[in-house]
Amino acid sequence: MHGTQTLSYAQFDLEVRRLAQGFADCGISAGDRVALWLPSIPAWLTSFFALARLGAVAVATNTRFRALEVTDLFSRAGISALVWCPDYRGIDFRDILREVQPGVPSLHTLITCHEEAASPGQDAPAAAAFAGLREIPYETLGAAAPYARDDAAPDAVCAIQTTSGSTRKPKLVMQAQGGMVEHARDVGVAFGYTRTTSPVLNALPLSGTFGMTQALACLLNGVPLILQSTFDAQEAVGLMRRHRVALGAMTDEMIRRIYEAAEDAVPFPGMELFTGSRADKLLELGQRRGFRINGVYGSTEAQALFARGRDSDEPLQRTLGGGLPVSPHARVRATDLDTGALLAHGQAGQLEFSSPSLTVGYYNDPEANAAAFTADGFFRTGDLGHTDADGGFRYLARLGDTLRLRGFLVSPTEIESFIGAAAGVEHVQVVGADDRAGEPCAVAFYTTGPYATVADHDLLHYCRQGMASYKVPARFIRVDEFPVIRSPNAVKIDRNALRQQAAAALQT
Repeated sequence: MHGTQTLSYAQFDLEVRRLAQGFADCGISAGDRVALWLPSIPAWLTSFFALARLGAVAVATNTRFRALEVTDLFSRAGISALVWCPDYRGIDFRDILREVQPGVPSLHTLITCHEEAASPGQDAPAAAAFAGLREIPYETLGAAAPYARDDAAPDAVCAIQTTSGSTRKPKLVMQAQGGMVEHARDVGVAFGYTRTTSPVLNALPLSGTFGMTQALACLLNGVPLILQSTFDAQEAVGLMRRHRVALGAMTDEMIRRIYEAAEDAVPFPGMELFTGSRADKLLELGQRRGFRINGVYGSTEAQALFARGRDSDEPLQRTLGGGLPVSPHARVRATDLDTGALLAHGQAGQLEFSSPSLTVGYYNDPEANAAAFTADGFFRTGDLGHTDADGGFRYLARLGDTLRLRGFLVSPTEIESFIGAAAGVEHVQVVGADDRAGEPCAVAFYTTGPYATVADHDLLHYCRQGMASYKVPARFIRVDEFPVIRSPNAVKIDRNALRQQAAAALQT
């Protein structure tokens, strides 16, 4: 359900088959790439399933992308058609597409829909045409006779999703139908979607693996799904109350804002929420406001909700990144960063996965594929962590964030947790940079609570008293807020920007 629109499973299936025929009438067939540049509305999911029924590929496109990013994605993916919502949030997507169109010669068809679906049989108003492109209302495709065949196949690529691209152009991550379905089934069991009868609120963008994984787990298990195309905390509170939402995955920012908007002390008794690898930051809020928090691990390549904290763990341990993989067929190992040798449980190294949920590779990028996969088929995650004897693992940090200080490998999370416990400190980010002598150092950026007075020299003394000298940051920098990167899955701290600030500070 979305806004005033509600689709039963039978209606959803019929619309998918009608759309599949409509896509086929537009010349879309197996292997073709079709971009979905849509907010999280029912048309996103019906288009995705219709394309999969044809054996075609949905190219997930973030509505926050603008001309440069859209041109890069559409041209590299070689899209032939675009399903879009040009009036979403009052943004002039038509203007953006006019700038994009010359760089995407493969594009021949626009399928236009709107955030609020038109009444049956009623086409949306026509808009100015694009030269060389045919533009078809979404409702016209949905009026076709149902597609008679099913060309879906487990090994057929059905989705291309983008990585965040903070250090280079985003990689185009391909997922196969069988891998997405099996993972959705495993997520349903591990996270409780098979056991709930109440709807799930999905405020996460469907263009990212976080939102898409939750949506598929709900659809596979017959769970009613509420789509929120633009996250609004006050609206979310109303929806959760009205539909008695009991569990779901959200970003930590969404969770904080929802509980800020809910005035009563325990607005959703027994609520169970799943969020990212630093869910421990929400533990105190959860204990105070009556919800249970579980840390998760996931990535675009391995799909979201790849692992979750163990129910048997203490609350703090349960919130940390990693846990047990949801698939009984997943295998996790850690390898030495220098030699590639397999490490024993508890020893930190690069995490590597083998799992049915893994990407089948990066689209048209043999160099990236060669770097990402081992000879025996494991995926190199680029994450630092260690394995546990029960088949689980602990995520510590991105390898690019890991610090080598005086020859020791140090996770910035360890330093952040220690500084974050100091009086007056609210949030901490630790990055590495070279000092004037070229030696790697830690630099701590921090924010303070309201009216708190924190001095850099006090933090320096605090760290010297409580941690090994090589871990003590060379510089402490107070900031009002951290720079961020907005991706389809979350708002992430822009650590590259912090590294640049740290490097400049160490040279002064």
